[in-house]
Amino acid sequence: MCCAIAAPSAFGRTTFGALIGYNKGTLSREIDESFTGVSTQGYLGYQFWRLEARAFFQHMDLKYKSNNENFNGIYTMAGLGLGSSQSLGRGTFSAFAQVPLTGSYIVLSETEGTVKGTEYIHSTLITLQGGQAYQLLLGYQFRIIGSGKKTAENLHLGTFLGYLRQNFASQTTRVKTNNSELEPQSPGTEACSCSATLTSLNFSLNYEL
Repeated sequence: MCCAIAAPSAFGRTTFGALIGYNKGTLSREIDESFTGVSTQGYLGYQFWRLEARAFFQHMDLKYKSNNENFNGIYTMAGLGLGSSQSLGRGTFSAFAQVPLTGSYIVLSETEGTVKGTEYIHSTLITLQGGQAYQLLLGYQFRIIGSGKKTAENLHLGTFLGYLRQNFASQTTRVKTNNSELEPQSPGTEACSCSATLTSLNFSLNYEL
């Protein structure tokens, strides 16, 4: 869902809002891990004519199963974007290209087992960071309230399709168990060639003032 307010100006207007979407993606490490998640993206931008520049922050909650392991985590990123909009009747087509400047993919996996009659819980926390990334958003919003003028109050409903790809540069691994005698040494931080690709469906609610 996207909620935005725009301040009228002779040259442009300030916009801010949020996108809420359902994401389906793949994390490529030693094996490919399929995952789904619900994301929330907030942004602050400035619109001039058909062009809009923005800064954004996105958060995604993760919960999935891969190779008989359960994973829980978060995927966050922040960056800059540039987009263009074209009005068509009471609707608006918009396209944005966004570049995450920072991003981290954090997942926690836990397994239980028994060694020589002693039960233990093994936890692995992996943080993927760095690398290059880009995100594309393409959507249509329909104005249900307002005249479309800058001085009018306009309410839009719409949807956006999204695509995101990020190549991670480093992996930090921390290992813990509830039995210190069985606890292995954590590998620490090392270079990696992991990547994540996601497609998303986002619902939007956009308000302009």
